[in-house]
Amino acid sequence: WWYEPWLPAYPPAAAPTPPNRDAVRDEVAKKKCDGDCGCQAPYDTCYTNCGGRKIVETRCIANCPAK
Repeated sequence: WWYEPWLPAYPPAAAPTPPNRDAVRDEVAKKKCDGDCGCQAPYDTCYTNCGGRKIVETRCIANCPAK
């Protein structure tokens, strides 16, 4: 290993890539939205106790049969 005074000791670091908005959003959604925080049941109870009405529906969001 030899060293010339005009050469840098280490090569310059590569510039970081700028963040991609969609990738960041997907990562945050995966971390935050996949788990159940236990808030839905108390919210539903409060909502119905205050006069609201809860209507449960099942909706197809992928690979839905043709109607």
